[in-house]
Amino acid sequence: HGRIIRDYVYTAGLYVTMFTRQDAFWLLASLVEDVLPGFYHPSLIAVHTDTNTLHDLVGVKLPGVCQSLATLQLDRGALCAVFISWFMCLFTQLPGESMLRVWDLLFFEGNKALFRTAL
Repeated sequence: HGRIIRDYVYTAGLYVTMFTRQDAFWLLASLVEDVLPGFYHPSLIAVHTDTNTLHDLVGVKLPGVCQSLATLQLDRGALCAVFISWFMCLFTQLPGESMLRVWDLLFFEGNKALFRTAL
């Protein structure tokens, strides 16, 4: 559960630096309950489902990338660990303006924005 808490607290911390406490609270509540239900649940069922789906999409949409990853012997588990980091932290690894654009899309389109950004 440590990873869930760490990623959630990191995202919450960014919200608090950008919004009032009340706005940050409601954004997080909406994120957890409406936009990404199950992502921050202790079982991680939704995030595991979505990262495995992303792995399959890479194979379909980007076969050259998939082949290169296979050549490097990066299996599903290793790639999904990277994808989980992207998804759980909501792409906070991106530069500020890019990250905010992803967040805008996330609240507007839902988890489809995570897939589009990752691909």
